[in-house]
Amino acid sequence: MEVIVVVVLLGIISGLIAALKGHNFFVWWLGTKRKCPHCTKTINAAAMVCAYCARDVPARVPAAMPPPLNAEQRRSIIAIAAVLVVIAGGYLAIQRWMDHENAVDLAYLAQLGRKGPTLSREEIERRMNAGQSGSHR
Repeated sequence: MEVIVVVVLLGIISGLIAALKGHNFFVWWLGTKRKCPHCTKTINAAAMVCAYCARDVPARVPAAMPPPLNAEQRRSIIAIAAVLVVIAGGYLAIQRWMDHENAVDLAYLAQLGRKGPTLSREEIERRMNAGQSGSHR
């Protein structure tokens, strides 16, 4: 799941960078494809011949360049990108914390099935944290 979040976030950020450079955000983010006017299959926007029906495809007239963004629009786009990075970082941090909590719970439940003394959940968590800090040295 983390990979999907990172990939989408990187796609959105690249689209925002394209918008800062005066390109269309959605065209940049979704790619450069278009439909063949003869067979309606999706083809590369730069194609001169359709790969499916082998007919000539008229050249695409480039859209007029949009006017450059003013300073306020640039700041807004940068702020949106920063908020997205913070949200994604928070999501990934929460996922990591939840994975740790689940591991502690599983260790506690696993020991309940054994005979002999059992450790408290806090003691298990303390030992897991001590093991993690020792493995990074």
